[in-house]
Amino acid sequence: MEWVYNGADIDGAKVVWARDMGEAGNQELIDYFKNRAVWLVEPDERPPKVSPYPGRPAEKCAPLDSGASAAPDLGVARP
Repeated sequence: MEWVYNGADIDGAKVVWARDMGEAGNQELIDYFKNRAVWLVEPDERPPKVSPYPGRPAEKCAPLDSGASAAPDLGVARP
């Protein structure tokens, strides 16, 4: 099962997925998608773990099932 998959219109997608690219690469991606909530996804944890991306304001991250998130999301998957 693949966790990181994006369609053709990445900029218009509700969720953009990315693999961990290291601190500089992740920051470049976060800067590009500056208006998105950023999540860290750790699919190899049991159970898989989803948490606000380290260093990001917690108020920008709402639980995925709450329906409260008006902004699109950026998910960074770390194996």
